[in-house]
Amino acid sequence: TDDQIAVVARYTFKPEHASDFSPDGNQIVEIAFETIEEAQEFAVEFEDCLLEVNVIFDGLVINLSDYRYDA
Repeated sequence: TDDQIAVVARYTFKPEHASDFSPDGNQIVEIAFETIEEAQEFAVEFEDCLLEVNVIFDGLVINLSDYRYDA
């Protein structure tokens, strides 16, 4: 159904930026998106703050860091 969360992105932020994205200052933050493209757009927008990006989609884990420059 359309109301299900399709994609969960797990972003690992650089320590100096973690508090900007997590109230507890956690480096790893999970965000739900409807599409992989939305998760990738977030990663591109905050690329300078990130160490790694993994997307969990349909039971698969995809490391978007490998595709950092694909838009």
